[in-house]
Amino acid sequence: FLEKYDGDNLIIFEVYQNKLDERKKLTKALKKNGQLKKVEQMSEEEIKKWIQSKLNENYKDIKQDALNLFIELTGVNFNIVSQELDKLMLFLGDRPTINKDDVHQIINRSLEQNVFLLTEYIQKRQKNKAIQLVKDLI
Repeated sequence: FLEKYDGDNLIIFEVYQNKLDERKKLTKALKKNGQLKKVEQMSEEEIKKWIQSKLNENYKDIKQDALNLFIELTGVNFNIVSQELDKLMLFLGDRPTINKDDVHQIINRSLEQNVFLLTEYIQKRQKNKAIQLVKDLI
């Protein structure tokens, strides 16, 4: 398909590697018949600005401590942030402002965040917290 690509369709490949393998047939076909664009992951500040913008569009706001907690729990993966923000706005209903309690009630820690937290508890020898986190994960 890519070798005879006519340009009428848009195909997006999402690759989670720093570099494409130039020896692969697919990579060669993409370079010859398409465009390769590298898109960097958004920074934490860019994500925060995007969150504020989306909330403003929906006549909502978020307290700073709630925003920081939200980022701590979701990380900066745009897809996860977007999905979790949608859930949070639905939960709010007519209320205009997201607070820390709302974030705690609706947002679950990402697996990546849980692994990081577990490692931190182990390093700090916080045995009870580490055991509780493992139980929560199971």
